[in-house]
Amino acid sequence: MENKKHISLVFLMLFGILSFLAAQTGVTATAPAPANEPVPQVESISQSENLSYYIVETEEGVRFVQRIEWNPVEYVYRYEAIVEQRDASNVYKEILNESTEVNFVEISIPAGRYRYKIKVYNLLNRLEGESTWQEFEVYLAIQPVLDSFSPGRFYLDEEGTTVITITGKDFVENAEVFLVTRPVPGKTQESVRLTPSQKKIDPTGRVAEASFSDLDLKIGMYDVVVQNPGGLRSSAGPFYISFQKPIDLNISIGWTPMKIFNYMSDSSETNEHARYVATNEFMDYIYYYGLSMRFTFIPIKKAFGYLGVELAPYISSFSGNESDGYAVEGFLTGANVNFVYQKHFIKRKLVGNARLGGGISMFYDLKISYDTGLISDPFTTWFYSANVGLSLQYFITKKVFVDIGADYQQNFSGSMPSGLIRPGIFFGYQF
Repeated sequence: MENKKHISLVFLMLFGILSFLAAQTGVTATAPAPANEPVPQVESISQSENLSYYIVETEEGVRFVQRIEWNPVEYVYRYEAIVEQRDASNVYKEILNESTEVNFVEISIPAGRYRYKIKVYNLLNRLEGESTWQEFEVYLAIQPVLDSFSPGRFYLDEEGTTVITITGKDFVENAEVFLVTRPVPGKTQESVRLTPSQKKIDPTGRVAEASFSDLDLKIGMYDVVVQNPGGLRSSAGPFYISFQKPIDLNISIGWTPMKIFNYMSDSSETNEHARYVATNEFMDYIYYYGLSMRFTFIPIKKAFGYLGVELAPYISSFSGNESDGYAVEGFLTGANVNFVYQKHFIKRKLVGNARLGGGISMFYDLKISYDTGLISDPFTTWFYSANVGLSLQYFITKKVFVDIGADYQQNFSGSMPSGLIRPGIFFGYQF
């Protein structure tokens, strides 16, 4: 059926709603509906989306079957459906007079102008009432021919257009263009239909363009379909939607100064180190000596964003906080494991990162040195921590990127609980 030029088959467009003049019958009309029963001696039936007709494939070819349907009436013996065709001289001639016990008739008629009415017979087989004439028109259905399309695939992780250009012939102005899941032999799969956000059909009927939104695209193998009014369609494929790289691995290193701002101890602490940070200007300093790394693994890629995990070790020094004749020395070090969400604002160029996780941290070799030369005993303790952060990643080249952002870390140390902000600038490489 795909390569036929024109098929002189038609679909039904009903213009009115059937109403009966005889109120005692209680008969009303409904819009024509698709057939629920197969037509005898056919190989297959292709259901159309228009509820007034369906397409039948036979050994001789294809044909449209139109259905006229009305609401059933109680205590009716039979209905009589009359269909007339208008000729060139505007005179109607009867082409169907069918008696039926069901509330519909099916016909297959060529293009033209028609009218119909329904008569109702009671249980005594006497005429109980009839409808007014209802006019409708049947149009010629045209078989589109799809010759080629380009490109052959969309990469969701690469810069580029998401527009498909289709060439062929007999594309009607209001034809539908869409992608539909390509069947895989021996595999049961859900049928997915992707509709373009914009569509353009050339007046010559030979070129069509379909633009798709990134959010509507789903990974898979598809057929490209052009369907003219009436249900006749042409398709070609396969067309692929995928990621060029199914997995990303980012490794980066960065400078991460630190600011402690909500230390929750007080001067009554018996621990000398805790008492120190509670009573001096410990929280007023920005500790500039900090180094962090990120190993970010992204195995899940979807149109709405990427998901992955991240290992983020770090170390910060407390150097440079001398005050009132003494200073604290030592390190804060540890590692967090974060869940990461990435959103590409500009494909392969500008990426937003959100991370949430936790880990183990440590105050290592923490001691107080005095101007007199005395140094306290070193103090080391480890504790759990929670981490949340945001950053913006910019790709300088296809693989090299810079990442700027900040993390907040809450330390759950029994004697020295604290929170800190760690801004950072990272340079990295994507494998």
